[in-house]
Amino acid sequence: MYGVEVFNSNGVFVPTTPNLNQFSTIRKDRDGYNLGSTFGGVMHAATGRDIKLVVNARGGTNINAWAAGASESYFDEAVVRVNEALETPGTELAGILWHQGEGNRNSSIYIDRLSTLLADFRGALGESDLPFIAGQISQVRDDNVNFNRNILTLPNSVSNTAVAT
Repeated sequence: MYGVEVFNSNGVFVPTTPNLNQFSTIRKDRDGYNLGSTFGGVMHAATGRDIKLVVNARGGTNINAWAAGASESYFDEAVVRVNEALETPGTELAGILWHQGEGNRNSSIYIDRLSTLLADFRGALGESDLPFIAGQISQVRDDNVNFNRNILTLPNSVSNTAVAT
């Protein structure tokens, strides 16, 4: 996609395709579709700026696996990937796009855990007010309704955040 690039497995930004998860260092055996390419295209069209994505995704995870210090090390891997990408001249960190939650659809404390995780990402990346956009999960499943309603409250409790519906 013109104007949108992804940080690949060789540490180089290349044009995106919908299959961004192929470049994740924590992906499952199968590569999955990632909405980041579509989001990047919309951002590019709206701003006219080139968009560079760093993807480190693993479908079906619980937010606990993303916590700083968790045994899965997803948090650490994401921070390493971002810092590697930032070594590319002309690259700056503009925000985090977060699309996770299927593994937490019934959690009453998800926003608290997400708030802690975001504070940890902001601290590790040295950006105390780094923009953060969370996405709702599938609206075709009835058991996702409460999660999607809950995630909309994120901007009320954490500064410089938004939710993509």
